Amino acid sequence: MKDENTNTGKEGGKDSASSGMGLVIPVQSPPPADCMLLEPRDTSQWITALPLANIGETARQVYTTLLDFNHYEIPDLVRAKVVELFRPTVEYVCHNLRRHYIDIGFPLSKKAWKTVVLARELNNELATSYKIIVERMLTEQAERFDRKLLVISLHHVLHYLGRVYLQATLAYTSPPALLWKQVNAIFAFAKQNQIHRVPVKMKQEDAEQVSTIEEIFKALLLFAAAVPARLRQSHLESAFEKTREWAVHAHFLGMDDDIPSTGAININLGSDEGPVHNALRMPIAGRSVAILDLRPLIRKLHDEYEQAPLDGAGTLQPPGRHFISRALLRQLIRNWHTPAERQFVRTRLHFSLHVLAGLRSIHAALSSPAAEAPPPPGDAPLTGVSASPNINVPGIGEQQRVDPLSVIDDSQLSLAPSELDHQGGDSVLTESRFTETRPASTQWDDSQMLDQLDPGGLEVTTLNESAGGYCVQWSADAHPPKVKVGELLGVGGVGKGRDYSIGVVRWLHSLNQGQLELGLQILSSQIRAMNAQPMPSGKKKAMKKRAEPLPCLVLDLHDAPREDHEPSIVLSSATHPVGTQFVLDGLPEPKQRVRLTRLIDFSSGFARFGIEFPDQEDLNEQDAQPGYTEFDSLWNTL
Repeated sequence: MKDENTNTGKEGGKDSASSGMGLVIPVQSPPPADCMLLEPRDTSQWITALPLANIGETARQVYTTLLDFNHYEIPDLVRAKVVELFRPTVEYVCHNLRRHYIDIGFPLSKKAWKTVVLARELNNELATSYKIIVERMLTEQAERFDRKLLVISLHHVLHYLGRVYLQATLAYTSPPALLWKQVNAIFAFAKQNQIHRVPVKMKQEDAEQVSTIEEIFKALLLFAAAVPARLRQSHLESAFEKTREWAVHAHFLGMDDDIPSTGAININLGSDEGPVHNALRMPIAGRSVAILDLRPLIRKLHDEYEQAPLDGAGTLQPPGRHFISRALLRQLIRNWHTPAERQFVRTRLHFSLHVLAGLRSIHAALSSPAAEAPPPPGDAPLTGVSASPNINVPGIGEQQRVDPLSVIDDSQLSLAPSELDHQGGDSVLTESRFTETRPASTQWDDSQMLDQLDPGGLEVTTLNESAGGYCVQWSADAHPPKVKVGELLGVGGVGKGRDYSIGVVRWLHSLNQGQLELGLQILSSQIRAMNAQPMPSGKKKAMKKRAEPLPCLVLDLHDAPREDHEPSIVLSSATHPVGTQFVLDGLPEPKQRVRLTRLIDFSSGFARFGIEFPDQEDLNEQDAQPGYTEFDSLWNTL
């Protein structure tokens, strides 16, 4: 296997030879006389004897055999028949390898990282097998020219190069070198020779699929334009499969067509780069540039938006049963229509932050006894409901609000933007807030407080910052908590104890197994850790068993209502419908009733709702009701 810390490997290496078409294949040599790969029947018997129950051994034998197979000089028709025999086994192995690196968080362990690289390389070896057939036919090394075999081989090369790209995105790494150069060259060649729309049958997971080279190419462009670094792994797999279905709704523009600046992407077929949105690079129509119009697809997805499920529950779906949630659909529509523009200037600053991963960790840190300790001398007093663990930072203007669009905008689950799309809470903490020192007369040692707040927290280093968030370096050497796209993080200065803001991981990028970079969008610096008890509904409220209180975070809650802020509540899931009422425990008042007004943002790790305060009833009367629940633990045991 090639070095798991690189994406190049054999591509362009010493043992490969590049053709005029741009495909890269290994150098061929004569096979041993008794090689079972020379006879499809012998190969079939070898595959049948594989210990499929032992995935590790099966993967080892298949991978090493494919490596040898691609270095042997084998007749094209024999190679085509043999590689077809390997395809189902490779799919079986890759499906079983998924559990080692899917939905477990990043950074990956060394074992998980090698596993995802193995899955990528297995697909790459299948692509290489078909590339060899194409190269031999185009350089007239084949015994005879078989047009049908050439079309099938080109189709299958593109299919498996797409799988290589998917595996790279699942690890949040850059695609292998020369991948896009080969993908672009295949489509350009097929289009030039008028074979890009020839239907090809391909058996996939006990189902026969029919597609063309053009459809696979368009699907790969759609997937790349969806910005995979900003999608969760489960969403990546769903989007990858659905783009094959959606490709028929996107069309290449001709040289005489009007070129739109929005809802279209373009790609240079002679380069080693993926698609670029027209808003970022307005193309000039020509033979070397393909322009894909996404507007018909966007209109179709607009129509499907209201019927889409609210959430895929963040779980991985079985193969062949992929669906798109409303949140993901909205994200794809926005990315394909117009690329996100940065709203704030980024500054290269390196300083340390203390982070907590997950809602429960943040809640535990903020609600611990240490967090409730009075502020040390020299702190400005906190007043009213805004007496939270965080205060506004002087020197940052009110207009510098957190802008979700500067990273990725999932702030509202509606296709229509509103003024709140540009308001994510109070201004983000500046570097000075984290590095400021107090006069000697007012300094104190709060390192013990920090340890009490969260022993599992992590100190990370920022690479740059803006008014909207941070780019953070996440090193596996520090044994950090696992994070995912959409993960909730508490962010504070090192040594600042209870001083936290709340943010969301918007994108990931793996530099290698031990180094991870992530984009962190700050939602608010006004946080209160509370407990929310759902209020029973119906006429017989008193007869119903009272639900257990749920840990929650309340954001942007101030003494006096502010027009530029919407108070919101962060819960662990989006299972509670809009309109649900809760009793909050933790405000200055003994109890406060709130109602969920709308779902602002969610992932499988949290859900953020807007809240309002209806006319308050005497909530203490609920405690005075007869003790209908004191024997609840007894009934089922009698």
